[in-house]
Amino acid sequence: MPADPLYQALHPFHEWARIAAVCAIILAAASFALLGVSRRLTRRWWVGIGMLALCLLVVAFGARSRGASYDLYPYAICFAYPAPYGCATEEALIQASQRHMEVLGNAMLTATVFGVVITVVALIVWPLDADWRRGLKRAWILPVAIFVAGFGVFLIANGVAQWIQYAYLADITRAGDGLGQIPLFEAIMGTIFGVVVLLIGLALVIVATQPRGAPAVLPAALLDG
Repeated sequence: MPADPLYQALHPFHEWARIAAVCAIILAAASFALLGVSRRLTRRWWVGIGMLALCLLVVAFGARSRGASYDLYPYAICFAYPAPYGCATEEALIQASQRHMEVLGNAMLTATVFGVVITVVALIVWPLDADWRRGLKRAWILPVAIFVAGFGVFLIANGVAQWIQYAYLADITRAGDGLGQIPLFEAIMGTIFGVVVLLIGLALVIVATQPRGAPAVLPAALLDG
């Protein structure tokens, strides 16, 4: 492992971001497996929506794990170029952030494992509809919809963090002038754009799943009639 103090200080955040990406892919696959063979508003469909929501939360965690490494870089630079007064304050801040990230990361791993177990149970316990193959063909757009929704959450997570970071610029006296408020304006616009992208993704998820209604295969009694 490199002896670079910057690498050692910020590497855990990048690692959690990579782990979050793997967990998000697993939960996205679980969501696709459930939503692709379910009609809207059925129990299995709601479980699939739950897996999708969990996937989006994991995406947000991964986005902030990655973003935290950049946010903390100005503090971690002290390890490479120590200040005369030392790096006690910077070290305490980074270590506290690492502990928080570890707690959330372990919760994410636990939730992913339970999500996979719940998905398998839901597919086994609740029998599939007679026309589930047709529903699966209809669901070809689901991976795109999940990706779009995830990208929207990624933008929202980073946008909200920047919004909080630059909130003080709302005071024109602290921003200096209108140009000084540009970072806050960009953060707000990025968050709004992320919300729009998320809503488009969720709309595509609903469109891609079968509506709840009469079965595609008519009962034998009706066919005899």
